[in-house]
Order: sequence, then C-alpha cells, then structure tokens
Amino acid sequence: MSPRRPLSAVAIALLVSLLAPGCFAVANLDRFEVEPPACTGNATEERDYNWRVTGLFIPHPNQLFEMKVIETTTGDVAASIVYDGVPNDMRASVAGTLRNSLLPGTYRTQFWADRSMSRAFEFGGDDHAWIEAVPDNGCFSFEHAAPFDADVAPTDDDLKGNVSLRMLGMPGEHAGNPLIFRVRVERAAGLREVGYYRLDVIPTDVMGAPHLTLFDIAEEDSVYVVSVFVDADLDGKVSAGEATFDSPGLVASPDVSAAVDLGSL
Repeated sequence: MSPRRPLSAVAIALLVSLLAPGCFAVANLDRFEVEPPACTGNATEERDYNWRVTGLFIPHPNQLFEMKVIETTTGDVAASIVYDGVPNDMRASVAGTLRNSLLPGTYRTQFWADRSMSRAFEFGGDDHAWIEAVPDNGCFSFEHAAPFDADVAPTDDDLKGNVSLRMLGMPGEHAGNPLIFRVRVERAAGLREVGYYRLDVIPTDVMGAPHLTLFDIAEEDSVYVVSVFVDADLDGKVSAGEATFDSPGLVASPDVSAAVDLGSL
C-alpha cells in the first residue's frame, strides 16, 4: 500500500439537528495525542480515564467489544469506548486514554465482547461480559478471565443522546485500514473527552454501511467536536501524513451526527 499523502482537501458533510452558527473553535487538540501521564488522580478531582484490557486477542479477534464508564451514584454514562472489532494485529492494543473524562466521583466499567457475533448483547448466551470498579486514579486494567455472567445489557437513556459517524464516498487507498474517531465536549475549562470508536477495517464499499455510534454520551445543548483519522500505521494515534479531520462545534439536540467523505481524505 502506498504511503499516506498529506491531507490537501476534505469534503465532509456534518449533519446535526441543531448547529450553533460559527461560534465554537477547535483548539489545543494536539494535547490529546501525547503519552498518558502517571496515574496520580483521585476521586475528589477531574482526571483522565486510562484503559488497558489484555487477553482479548485469542478468544475475541474481529469481534465487537464495548466499554461504558458509569458514575456509580447516578448511573450516568461518563464515557463510551468501542472496538469494532478487536484488532487481530498484535501491534495494536486494546488500551488508551480519554482526557479529563472522569469528573469528581467514583466509577465502574461495564464491558463485553460479542462472541455470538450478533452485534447485540445476549445475557446468558455466548457473549463475555464483566462489571469492574474503576480505581480512583482513573487507570483501569483488566485481563480477560472467567466468569462471564455480568448483565451489561445497554439501556437507552432518554436524557442522553448518541454520537454517530457515517462513512461516505469511495475509500480508495484508505480501505483496509482502521478508522478512529474521538468525541470531545467543549467547556469553559477546556475540552473533555467522552468517546472513542475504532473501526478495525474500512470496507472497500461503504454504501449501506451502518452508522458508527457511541451511545448515551451527549447532553442536550452541549457542544461536541468529532475528530476523525485513518490509522494507517496502526499505532493508535495521529502520525505524519495520516488523513485527519476535526469538526466544528456541534450542538447536541440531544443526538450528534457527522458524515465523513472518505474519498476526499
């Protein structure tokens, strides 16, 4: 495959129910691409959510894997992470960081792997699922192991919206590579990351492809930035020459939708 050319032009359609006119700027996004800091936070302060789940490659390659970070007192979803599917390349790891994701409080992580390949959680079936506490420092580490009897059936929160990305156009040289998008909410205190989605393989034909969706992470009238890139070198972060796009601020109403024309990246 030929090396990635620099992004010269991006034609992208952004679809949203309510869009504030040109008043939100994207700034300091590069700070989200640095190595994660030491785990020194605590439950009384805002901190990053760091995850590392090992042992998924042998039983779950290419399967859908979803994590939700939930505040223990309120039950609110603080962040959503999806691997669609689990990378079958050992250079990739099911690990990462969402900056400033955890507000003061305590959290649990509900996560599952789609062993039945149905793309829907089936409690009591073949799917593997767990519920584990998040350490107060925000660094969550877990190694795949039994038992797998946790009921993590997703709920549709009427007070929270979803963030979706639709792929358009002809992928061209991007086909076969992973696509990653992150979701950040704008605040006076700076951007806070609440979503991460990794599609393991961009299909050669995206006509009819489903939306890539992170559920229950958008709040009505809050402003969200959707950041997209093609991870050609499989290192999980933006590298020189990789195609990228950062949306303007999108106001949730309560859902947020964006569409990227892969043929123009």
